[in-house]
Parts: sequence; structure tokens; C-alpha cells
Amino acid sequence: MAQIAANPWSFTTSDAATSTSISSIVSKGHSALVTTSTSHGLSAYNAIAIQAPSVAGYAGGFKVASVLSATTFLIRGDFAGLASAGASGNVLTAAYLPRLRIEQALWCNPGANATVLVTDCYGNQLYSNTTVASTGADQVFTSGKLFWTGLGLVINTLSSGTLQLTIN
Repeated sequence: MAQIAANPWSFTTSDAATSTSISSIVSKGHSALVTTSTSHGLSAYNAIAIQAPSVAGYAGGFKVASVLSATTFLIRGDFAGLASAGASGNVLTAAYLPRLRIEQALWCNPGANATVLVTDCYGNQLYSNTTVASTGADQVFTSGKLFWTGLGLVINTLSSGTLQLTIN
């Protein structure tokens, strides 16, 4: 997993989020049962993001409350009044859930035609870049003065290189 004990935080390709399609979400008031179309690989207390749900109230960052099977798990929240069944979307592993401020993003040594996409847990883009067809081994892409995110952090795509995020 990512090195986030010191600043800057450092992410490699192995830290990119895993994504699984959601077959349904069933509201149970203060919890929701999430069923995925394939094995989700999650454990209790994993940080996750639900992005692009067909019912908006299920979007965001959560901790897995319990795993019931390879394709079902529970999350906690206030889901009262939401559709009781049938919501779909994607569940992604999240790198970080609480509020933070990204001061600078530095993408080091990406390969040719590489991509990086960082979003919050709702799927709002925080940082994105694509390299050109030919890059040198010392290629660096930088972006400064990003912003606060109280909505978590998901490394959606990191096809090559190292992504360093300076957190302030």
C-alpha cells in the first residue's frame, strides 16, 4: 500500500484502486447491503468509494462494516429514504478517507502514453494527466496549489511511474 506515513505521500502502480461493478445496493436504514457482480476482495474496515451510483445518496467514501460473502458487504450511513433496492455503480478501494489538502502533485518517470487519474470518493477529478508518445526516463509532470478535499482520495489510474502528493 501507499507510503503515507511521511510527506510527500508516494503512490506506485500497485496503489491504483481496484474497481468492481455493483449489482445492487439495498437500504436498511442506517446500513446498506452492497452486492457486487464479481468477487470484491474487501475486508472489514477497508476504505472504499462508491462512484457513479444510480441513486445519488449512495455515493461517497465509506468503511466496510462487515463482509458477508465474496460478493456482498455492509456499509454504515444514513440511507433512510433511499431506494430500497436496485442501485448500481462502482465500488473502488480508496487510498484515504478524511479531509486533506493536496498542495502539489508530482508524477515522476511515467512511461510513454501513461495516464494518471486521482479523484475524491464521489468521482470528482482532483488531478489528471496523460504523457505524450515519447518521454524520457527523467520526465516529471507537476501541478501545484490543488485544493482541500473532505471527500476522500482515490487513485483511480496510475499506469506507470510514481505519484507524489504533498499534503499540507
